[in-house]
Amino acid sequence: MHIEHIELRKNLRISINMDISYSTANAVGSDATEKKGTLIDLSGNGAGLMLDEPLSLNQTLRLEGYGDWDHPRDAKVRWVRKANAHYRVGVEFLSDEP
Repeated sequence: MHIEHIELRKNLRISINMDISYSTANAVGSDATEKKGTLIDLSGNGAGLMLDEPLSLNQTLRLEGYGDWDHPRDAKVRWVRKANAHYRVGVEFLSDEP
């Protein structure tokens, strides 16, 4: 039996290994706590992150620190997978602007 992997992404992803900052709204109010993570891949409509904590599906993040962005990017968590002592997180950008 031959199983073929079919790529369903609309945009090409490029591999990156760059430290970034991200923030989420905390449970108490609208204040955000900045945390560190690693940007591991990037496309026109989303990114892959490696984080030290699990996030919730559909949680909104603000990402900062990638050199080509002239302002922070807001993104929504689309999937989360445990990866050894870390978490691999896939996010979709909420706007089309880089």
